[in-house]
Amino acid sequence: MQFRLKTYKNIQAMRGVAAIMVLVDHGLSTKLGMGVDHVAYFVNYFGSSGVDIFFVISGFIISQNAVNSRSTGRLAFATNFSFRRFTRIYPLYWIVLAASVGVSVWVPLSTPTFPMAPWLSLIFLTTTANWFVFPAWTLAFELYFYVWLVVIMIIAPRHIFPAILVWMAIQAVAGVLYSAYEVHTHALVIEFGFGCLVAYLIDRGARKYAIVNLLIAFMAFYAGAYLTAQYGPIAGWIRVGTFGVGGAFLIYAVVAAEYGGLFFPRIMQYLGDASYSVYIWHALLLAVLVATCESSGLISSIPQSLRPLLVISWIAVALLFALASYTYLERPILHFSRLISTKFG
Repeated sequence: MQFRLKTYKNIQAMRGVAAIMVLVDHGLSTKLGMGVDHVAYFVNYFGSSGVDIFFVISGFIISQNAVNSRSTGRLAFATNFSFRRFTRIYPLYWIVLAASVGVSVWVPLSTPTFPMAPWLSLIFLTTTANWFVFPAWTLAFELYFYVWLVVIMIIAPRHIFPAILVWMAIQAVAGVLYSAYEVHTHALVIEFGFGCLVAYLIDRGARKYAIVNLLIAFMAFYAGAYLTAQYGPIAGWIRVGTFGVGGAFLIYAVVAAEYGGLFFPRIMQYLGDASYSVYIWHALLLAVLVATCESSGLISSIPQSLRPLLVISWIAVALLFALASYTYLERPILHFSRLISTKFG
């Protein structure tokens, strides 16, 4: 028996918003001295929160659809879910990884502050120390969440939300007791739990007060941005308590708005569909564009007053390339995986 993941139009739009936030944040700060440094510093105060929004969205969508798919049976769900997630993440990532390894001979893709992870860890996304596809550090968190959700679905299919909350409580204790930068003890895992909690509330019929929740989300994001401006990039529980909490209230607000008949424009939903391509490609594309403009002498030949237009062009080209990747790579891969899943599910 097949199951279909429920698609919330506003959630898809928020995926697009989160991806564009990360793209613009990195695009503005990839090359300093381009006349946009003041804008880059301002955007950086809250730009990284796009990752937190992604985590909350993932927790919301995946847990709610796991609950809606309980009738498929434990093993059927685990098999189907694992296959869908595998084909959703790995094929495109491997393409980007291969391209990044090739490009790294010419363009330094990052400034390593940690030892290079083993190749198997890079290939299967079991590490956050990724020299070649820097944004992929978040995918290690995603996969960790998926694995535990499958375990919960098999062990307690009738009590998914309570089991997730128990797991998150254990994660919180581990995050307090252990400070090592490991996925299984990292505070950011709790943000998936925030998404699951929002899904539970929506599942129980709590779908009101969108404006109030949006205002709370704004205050939480503002607190995170303020702390970033004062003390530098925030991390750990401070990030979870600001950007993570803000993401939870934001996602509740946009879902409540959808139930109230309010929807984001279709173009934003399309950007949401392509958000994974935008996210996974953008760092490599920006690095290549900047290196090409430097080596060709284009940057030095452009007056300082016009350099912001070059930065905008980098962001635009990276976005267009990612959209092409979604159309000609990601979407065909997903279509093929659905055919396989339908045939053998």
